[in-house]
Amino acid sequence: KPSNEGISGTTGQHYLLWPEHGGTQNAGQGLSLGTNGISNYEHGHNYLPATALFKSSGKMKPWRVIAVKYDNKQPSIYINSLLIAEGLKSLRSGDVYTPIHIGGPGTDTWNINSNYSGHVAAILIYDTALSDTNVKIINDKLRERFTLPEGVN
Repeated sequence: KPSNEGISGTTGQHYLLWPEHGGTQNAGQGLSLGTNGISNYEHGHNYLPATALFKSSGKMKPWRVIAVKYDNKQPSIYINSLLIAEGLKSLRSGDVYTPIHIGGPGTDTWNINSNYSGHVAAILIYDTALSDTNVKIINDKLRERFTLPEGVN
């Protein structure tokens, strides 16, 4: 269940995009991918909750186009341009920042297994929330380029 409080992201995660520490007012956004789903995290002082979650009914295969969209500090998760999870609006008084580290923090101070170890074909980061139409256009181009199937499972 998504939350906007606590520190649930300190163990058991495999961060494709590491959530930088945002201090007491801001948060860094991060993305954890596993065989059982996708989790969006926000990181600040005593703050590392999963603000949006998707639990897969099966294994997270075959490859997919995954998108996280923030609109008014609220994350949404898309798979192959389909909205699959709407998260909780961030309670941080400041901003939620884009991740800058791919694959985890490098030197892990919490959990030796928090780095992502799967395969990734491309990562695109935009400085604005895309419309659902633009999410679909980009998704379709990436699925075509990498010969990926449609649908969620």
